[in-house]
Amino acid sequence: MTTYLIGLVVLGTTIWMAYDSHGNRVPNNKEPYSLNNGAVAWFVSGILLWIVIFPYYLFRRSQVLRGRQQPAASSAHKTHKHPVAPSIEKKKSSLVIIFVAVLVICGGGLYAFLMKTNNVSIVKNGMLDFDKTLTVGDAIDKYQYWVPGTVKWKSFTSDNGRDIVEASAEMDSDRGVFAALMKRQAPTVKTLTMFFQFVLHKSGGGFEVLSLGIDVVLKDGTTKRLDAAALNYNQLDVMKTLRQVYGNQQMQ
Repeated sequence: MTTYLIGLVVLGTTIWMAYDSHGNRVPNNKEPYSLNNGAVAWFVSGILLWIVIFPYYLFRRSQVLRGRQQPAASSAHKTHKHPVAPSIEKKKSSLVIIFVAVLVICGGGLYAFLMKTNNVSIVKNGMLDFDKTLTVGDAIDKYQYWVPGTVKWKSFTSDNGRDIVEASAEMDSDRGVFAALMKRQAPTVKTLTMFFQFVLHKSGGGFEVLSLGIDVVLKDGTTKRLDAAALNYNQLDVMKTLRQVYGNQQMQ
């Protein structure tokens, strides 16, 4: 999805660059404009090296249009006429630069959003080695001992640069081990939300199980996060809990 979006941006702006260069007669060198050093050259070079060519085109375009305005201003001065107002072309140039700046800013934000969405999709659509019959998303989303409608997925980057995907869901306090836990903590605890974390590989598109924990919301409104270490869980315990989720079984 992200690659597709980037491809559309590159293709769209490159087509505009070829069309605009032909309309404004902008060559890519100091020779007089022609198709070979104009629209065709800009299009081909834009496709091959867009990240360099597109900014250079905007600079070159501004340079050419500004150069055309100077002789006109000089001619007006010699004939004792009032200098012409800023041309429509100059205004267009400014608008194009503003448009590109907005496009880059919005595109960067959209790219970051899509990357996070893509990270979640990688994990949700992936499978763990111990069970190839269910995706991670189906196993967690359809676990019967969550409070219905409380499953949430998110992606974030850790302080040391890891890409983490987290799935969380509120425990059903009326069923299974959650009920016993809530009964013991009833005077102070309002809700318990379990979370699983997965870390994405930097290459290859894979991931692995990182940890689990519980977010506790107290009745006075305060919250605290208990990670695997605080729960005295090791990696075997984490995998055992995931197996129970995959089997749609009560957690022990």
